[in-house]
Amino acid sequence: MQKNGAKALWIPSSAGDRAAVYAELEAIIASEQFRSSARYPAFLRYIVEKALNGEVGDLKERTLGIAVFHRGSDYNTADDPVVRVCGSEVRRRIAQFYQQSESLHPIEIELPPGGYIPQFWRQDPAGETSHEGEEKNGANHAAPPEHGAVSQFAEKETEESKGKRSGWRGLLLFGAGVAASLLAIATTRQVAHERYKHSPIMQVWSPLLTNPNPVLISVGRPHPAGESDLPALQLSIGNRFYEPSYRVSITAVSAISEIAGFLETQNKGFEVHESDSNTLDDLHQRPLVLINGNDNKWTMLLLRTLRFHLESVNEAGRSFSFIEDAQHPQWQDWRVDFDQPYLKQTVDYAIVGRFYSPTTESPVVVIAGISSNGTEAGGEFMASPDKLAALARAAHNSLDRNFEAVLKVEVVGGDTGAASPVAVQFW
Repeated sequence: MQKNGAKALWIPSSAGDRAAVYAELEAIIASEQFRSSARYPAFLRYIVEKALNGEVGDLKERTLGIAVFHRGSDYNTADDPVVRVCGSEVRRRIAQFYQQSESLHPIEIELPPGGYIPQFWRQDPAGETSHEGEEKNGANHAAPPEHGAVSQFAEKETEESKGKRSGWRGLLLFGAGVAASLLAIATTRQVAHERYKHSPIMQVWSPLLTNPNPVLISVGRPHPAGESDLPALQLSIGNRFYEPSYRVSITAVSAISEIAGFLETQNKGFEVHESDSNTLDDLHQRPLVLINGNDNKWTMLLLRTLRFHLESVNEAGRSFSFIEDAQHPQWQDWRVDFDQPYLKQTVDYAIVGRFYSPTTESPVVVIAGISSNGTEAGGEFMASPDKLAALARAAHNSLDRNFEAVLKVEVVGGDTGAASPVAVQFW
């Protein structure tokens, strides 16, 4: 694994800067993480070139689907998640490339979670200077004398001994310079670490990242009528594949990929399970990410005692779900009517948050939309440094506390749009 010094976010501004970024891009594309694929190198090359050209406005999901994956002008991102899935995989492979690299990378390329605009990082110049100084001084200064030769210097100071003495002085000065440089690097690295450690996204995820156990991503999915009546032992692979409950929605996959991509960047192990296959023993003392609301029994259970939780109404002529506010139980404004036409839906809602659960004795992140658009938007929200920072600023609070927030999610023609917090609770 490479051992880089402190890094700084960097904006390439000259032809030389751009050439350096392109050289790093080619190194990534030639690596074992990318060379066996045609899709991922093309995607990475496209977004890096757009960023270097200042055309970040083109780095939107629908635009990328048309430009990189040759989708038609009627491309619907809700029906075809190719950009989200590819972006998550590229993000994961870049993280693997740097994690497994044995060499120093003066420039690094990163694809942050929650978007498609790459960032560029440059190694701290102090580290480069000390390294260059080490090579130069190491070539010019004589090696220190053996311990037994010290008495000769005390008896007679010859021209040779003066030279050696000068060499000693040079080595001492060089050593002091190296020590100072290392101290500067360590200080810079510590400052950067402290800043990042206290950023909102790390405040949210730190309890899960520092837990010694792998994160368990528990995903709910519907179990509709229409399942085969055949006993499990008689069910063929083909029949099982076409069972409704065997499949996970595209929007849930999108949320999973956002969270998995973030965990990969932090080198945190994780597992993905169906919620119905998990027992309470499976969840005990495990850092958890619960995805989906009404279809995830653990989401429903662990939210039950919190201020914001999910409720459903299924009566004659009425079928809807809503987020209940325990402080105002009469409100049912945050709701989705499941009987309305799919393409006429204009809004969804979701609960997102992070809290410690006494039931599982572990930290829990929840991403629970009333319908699928809410879950998709919630996954992006909880993996986005910018969105979490905006939430912290708007709430005038730190996200290192237990919290849950209600998101309002715009829906246009079935596509997931912008998500904005409408309520938040800290404790």
